[in-house]
Amino acid sequence: MKTKIIIALIFLLPFINANPQTDCFSDCKQRSLAAWENLQKKGITSTDSALSCDPKIIEQLKGCAFPNVQLNKLEGGSFKIEELKGNVVFVHLWFVHCATCIAEMPVINRLNTEYTGQPVNFLFISFDDQQKLLDFFKRK
Repeated sequence: MKTKIIIALIFLLPFINANPQTDCFSDCKQRSLAAWENLQKKGITSTDSALSCDPKIIEQLKGCAFPNVQLNKLEGGSFKIEELKGNVVFVHLWFVHCATCIAEMPVINRLNTEYTGQPVNFLFISFDDQQKLLDFFKRK
């Protein structure tokens, strides 16, 4: 099986309401917004500083099954997470204004090349809208 890079658009409400396999993501939007507002009040303005300040952000997700949601592909169409079952899936959550996320992309592209022909999928998930992503890729 050829390695695939899938760039997906997620619209938050379908993500949260789409039959989660566990309760880990059930109130993700509310928790995320509240946590981010609290961190911003403390002067934290990046995901890196947030994670170093509160490592529980990642700990709370360990052991949670990724919700079986339907995602929109950047080039059109959609797919369900369950279609990736049986493969190793590298998930990269990012947005166009995240400097750290963007800095990681060349390394992830090298990994993609290294794993060509193996059952590995690279899933880039963004909450940015399609036009913003297309504009980003034209610039980069």
